[in-house]
Amino acid sequence: MKTSLQRLVRWVKQSLHSHSRQRRGGFRPHPEELENRVLLTQYFVDHNIDEVDGNTSPGNLSLREAINLANSNPGLDSVTFRSATNNVPFVLSLGELLVSDLTLIQGNGAGQTVIDGDNHSRVFHIQGANADVSIDSLTISGGFANEGGGILNEATLRLRSVDVRWNTANTGGVGAGISHRGQFLGIERSSIRANRLVYGFGGGAYLAGPTIILNSTFSRNVAIEIYLGLRTGAIYNRSSLTMRNTTIADNDGGVYTANSGAAQTTIYNSILVNNPVRTNMLLPDFDLHGKTISSASSNNIIGDGQNLPANGVNENQIVGRTFPRSRIMSPVLTQSGGQTWVYELTPASIALDAGADAEALSIRGFPLSNDQRGVGFERFVGASVDIGAYELESKDDAYFYDSTTGDVSILNSERSLLGSGSPFGLHQVGRFSPDRDWEFRTGDFNGDNRLDILGILPTGEFYVGLHVYAGLEISYWGRQGAAHDWHTVLVADVNGDGRDDLMTLNEDYANWNRISTGTGFLQEFGRYVPAGEYQATDFNFDGRADLQRIDGFDSAPIAAGVLNRFMGGDLDGDGIADDAALQDNGGRWFEAYVNASGSYDLRYLGASWAMPTLWSGHLLGDLNGDGRDDIAALTPQGFWWVVDSATGQTSQWTTSPVSSHTPMGVGDFNSDGLDDILAFNSTTGAIQVFYSTGNAFMGSESYAFEELRGNQFLGIGTIARPGEFLVVTTQ
Repeated sequence: MKTSLQRLVRWVKQSLHSHSRQRRGGFRPHPEELENRVLLTQYFVDHNIDEVDGNTSPGNLSLREAINLANSNPGLDSVTFRSATNNVPFVLSLGELLVSDLTLIQGNGAGQTVIDGDNHSRVFHIQGANADVSIDSLTISGGFANEGGGILNEATLRLRSVDVRWNTANTGGVGAGISHRGQFLGIERSSIRANRLVYGFGGGAYLAGPTIILNSTFSRNVAIEIYLGLRTGAIYNRSSLTMRNTTIADNDGGVYTANSGAAQTTIYNSILVNNPVRTNMLLPDFDLHGKTISSASSNNIIGDGQNLPANGVNENQIVGRTFPRSRIMSPVLTQSGGQTWVYELTPASIALDAGADAEALSIRGFPLSNDQRGVGFERFVGASVDIGAYELESKDDAYFYDSTTGDVSILNSERSLLGSGSPFGLHQVGRFSPDRDWEFRTGDFNGDNRLDILGILPTGEFYVGLHVYAGLEISYWGRQGAAHDWHTVLVADVNGDGRDDLMTLNEDYANWNRISTGTGFLQEFGRYVPAGEYQATDFNFDGRADLQRIDGFDSAPIAAGVLNRFMGGDLDGDGIADDAALQDNGGRWFEAYVNASGSYDLRYLGASWAMPTLWSGHLLGDLNGDGRDDIAALTPQGFWWVVDSATGQTSQWTTSPVSSHTPMGVGDFNSDGLDDILAFNSTTGAIQVFYSTGNAFMGSESYAFEELRGNQFLGIGTIARPGEFLVVTTQ
C-alpha cells in the first residue's frame, strides 16, 4: 500500500476542509413544536418498498400506504420510520406522494431516510384545504416534474432538517427543488442543493406564496431562462420572503425578486456571495428587478446586485465580486457534524460576531437555539451571532501513534487551554494494539466533521477509532482480502453522504469501494481500471469522490518532459479539485484542472524552480488566505519557498534553514485563517510549526514532547472541541 500517495490524497480532503471550528453534536430527531396539538394518530413505516397492496397490518405498512391513511384520517397524524428502513432509499415507482391533511412526516435523519423520485416523478405534492404538513429529518432526492421536481406545495408546508438535492424540473418549468404556490412555506435548518432546470425559473426554489427561510443553505442550484437572459439558480421570488441566518452561495444566479406587487424580500444575518459559480456571465447575488430590498434588512454580507442598500447601511456589507472567499467562508460544502449541508466560516471571516442577535429568530419569533446543524451546535457563540447558517467555533489538531505502546495522542492547538511555554497540549486518547504492523489512514468516517483513524492489519481487517469526547472509540469495521493484495487504499466520500469511504485497488486493478455506514464498511464493486497510481477527490462538483489516475503524462502546452509530482488541492479557489503538477525537466509548475466543457486542461502557473528534483517537503495549502491552495517546498539548502497560485509569483518565506524536522502537513494552528506547516522530529519528539503571515513564515520555535519520541505522525484536521481537554500536558 502506498503510504506516501495516501498522505497526499488524505491531505486533499484536509486542506479543502481546513479552517473549521465546530462542536460535535449527535443527531436526535427533533420534531417541530406543535401548538395545542395533543391527540394524533401514529403510522409507522415498516419497509422501503413503494406499494399499495391493501395489507397495512403491523410489519407491512409502506410509506405510500401510511400517507394515504393519514390523508383519510381527519386531524393530526404522524408518519414515522422504523429503524429497519434506515440507509435504504425509498424509490418511488408509483408516482408522487400526495399529502392532503394535517400531517407530520418525521424521518430518522437526512442521511438515514431518503425519499427518491428515481428521476421519473415528483417526490412530494402538498395539496388540499386541510393540508398543513411538517417534514422533518429526511432527504428529498431525484424528483422530476414540470413544476416542483422535489416538492410542489399548494397549501402549508414546513421543512426542518431536510436535504433537498438532485431534483430537476422539465424544460420550461419552475422550481426544480421546490415550487411553492400555497399559503405558507417555512424552511429551517435545511439544505437546498444541486437542483437543476433549463429554460425556467428557480433552480432551488420558486416562491409564489409567503415564505420564511431560517438557518439554511442554498448551493449549486441552476436555473437558466435563455430568452430573458435570467439565471435564477437559488431562488425566484414573487411573494413575501423573509430570510434569517441563511447562506446563498455557489448557485448559477442568486436570489431574484420579480417586479410584481406582492413581491417583497427582507433578509437578516445572511450571506449571498459567489453566485454564479460555473459560468462566465456576470450574474448578481441579489437581483431586485424593479424592486428594493426592505429597509429593515440588516447585517448581511452580499457580493453584488441591483437596488441594494449602500454599504454600511443597517450594518449590511456589500463586498463586491472580487472580495476573497477565504475572508467569508470555506468553498467546501460539508455536513460538519449536522444532518444537512453547510459552508463553514473561516477563522478570519467578516461574518464572525457581525450579526444582529435581535434578528436571529425562529418562525414563531423566539431566539434561535442552534445553527443549521441542529442540536449540539449553539447559535449564539461569542460577542454576537455570526452571519450565515453556520456558527464558528474551533481549530486544527494532529494525531500521533506510538508503535511500542500502541498509544494514540492528539497534539491540541487550543490556546485557551494552555499553560505557559508551548502553544500546544498533548493528550493520550486511545490505543491500537502495539507491534501489529498497522497501516493507518485518517478521515471522517462517521460524518461528524472530526478526524478519525482507520487501522488496517496485514490480514486485511479494518479497525476504526472514532473521536468522541476526549477519546477514541475503536471497533472492528470489516475486512478485505489480505492487505498485500491491495496496493492502493484511498480515503474519500464515494457516495456524497458526508462520511468518508474507502476506494481500494487490488493487484488486478479491480476497484472495490467500502462504503461507510458510520459503524462499519459495506463492500461494493466499482470497475477494472488501468494500471497506475491513483488519487480520489471530487472533480465534477457533485459532492462525490472520483478516481483519478495520476501517472505522468505528455501534453501539447509543455515544451519538454512530462508532468509528475501531482498534488491534489484547489488552486483556483472554485471549490472543485484540481492538481498542482511539476515538470521535473524544466522545473515549471502547472495547474491541471477540469475546464467548463468537462475536459482536462493545463494552466502554467508562471513559476519555475531550479534543480526541482532536489527539492523536498512539497505541500499544498492556502498560505495567504485568498481561498486558493499555494505550493510550498524546501530548497536543497533547507529554505521554504512558496508559489502563489493566483499570481505564479515564487518567493522565499524563511530566512533560516530548516534542520532535523520533517514537514508533515498543513493546518491552521492559530485560527487566523491562514494555513501553517507542521514539522516533526520523531527522534527527539519535537514539534515545529511555521506560522504563515500571508507572505512569510514566522514563529517557528521547536517544542519537545518526551511522549512523542519514536511516534508516527498520522494526520491533521479538526479533532477536539473547545474545552474538551480540561487537563493537558505541556512542555
